[in-house]
Amino acid sequence: VKENSTSSYMRCIKTPHTYTASVLGAHSSYGKTYDVSNGSNYSFTSGTIRYMSNYAYEWGYSHAGIVATPSNVYTYTASTVWSPDSV
Repeated sequence: VKENSTSSYMRCIKTPHTYTASVLGAHSSYGKTYDVSNGSNYSFTSGTIRYMSNYAYEWGYSHAGIVATPSNVYTYTASTVWSPDSV
């Protein structure tokens, strides 16, 4: 649940390849998602920490999540921790 207007937080613990991520907003846990990053995409490698700007709260969404996109065509697993609000 998105509780305030702070940035979202993500730390990449381990990934074999670079990936990009952005923030999505929704009106419910299983509702349709919307881009609330206002065009901001963030690059992650192992050890990267980012505070990701978003407008989920300001635009009236009660939920926020992060979508990650691999930088290549291969499927792989990345280990992360994240929060819809800044830690």
